[in-house]
Amino acid sequence: ELGQREPLEAGDRLDELGRHRRHGGQFAGDGVVGHERELSPALARLAAHPLLRRLSPHLHGDVSVVGGAVRDALLGRPHGPELDLVVEGDGIALARRLGRELGGRVVAHPRFGTAAVELPHGAHLDVVTARRESYPEPGALPEVTPGTLADDLARRDFTVNAVAQRLSGREAGALVDPHGGVADADAGI
Repeated sequence: ELGQREPLEAGDRLDELGRHRRHGGQFAGDGVVGHERELSPALARLAAHPLLRRLSPHLHGDVSVVGGAVRDALLGRPHGPELDLVVEGDGIALARRLGRELGGRVVAHPRFGTAAVELPHGAHLDVVTARRESYPEPGALPEVTPGTLADDLARRDFTVNAVAQRLSGREAGALVDPHGGVADADAGI
């Protein structure tokens, strides 16, 4: 930890600032990294995702799309039938609401703050509560505590899977990229 106490600025990198501050406050990666006008081709592809268009009217609070859909949009690949959503709040409650509103079947995993929503016509949502994970020993299941979007992105496997597009809430439309996933995608990594 660097012990930095100033507010973070847009574009601050998680690997430069440490995972979070010991004394509370804003987390690295919570700042706006990009807007639609800066990455319009990729974000236009993401906005065209048919499942995302169906979900948008039902999203409230701080909800972001992460993982494969964002990566595929950045790489210019066609979208698949699934989306991964991160909720800074109660992800299971959102999954249940989406299941009711869209006619889907919900399977919740309260221990992990996650839920899967199987929608008609083969569409699939994975909805997670933004979280931090720690492992008491190698190979053990994680101990999960609520966290921020930055915490959730920090636990992902590759930088290109750790990019989020905020769909609703205080920074709707912002691209969050605390690990340099956009640059890695551009470089073909």
